[in-house]
Amino acid sequence: MITGGGAYNEFVVRLIDLYLERINHHIDLPSRDLIEFKEAALMGLMAYLFVKGLENVFSDVTGSSEDHIGGCLFQAPGSPKIIYG
Repeated sequence: MITGGGAYNEFVVRLIDLYLERINHHIDLPSRDLIEFKEAALMGLMAYLFVKGLENVFSDVTGSSEDHIGGCLFQAPGSPKIIYG
């Protein structure tokens, strides 16, 4: 099953299918609602970790050189709010 935003990348899905061609497999793309829910849940988790000052990008998952905090936060005009620190 391929879920999250990557499920919309037809090129990557075709590559996965091609790579798995030599074994018995079936690629399942779930409903659009499930794909969108997973993407939203993961972005929410990344935002929560960002706000808490915790690493939210992991090298063993993404291939980055080290774990780190990814993302940025834009605040509305007015008094800046301290998020963590």
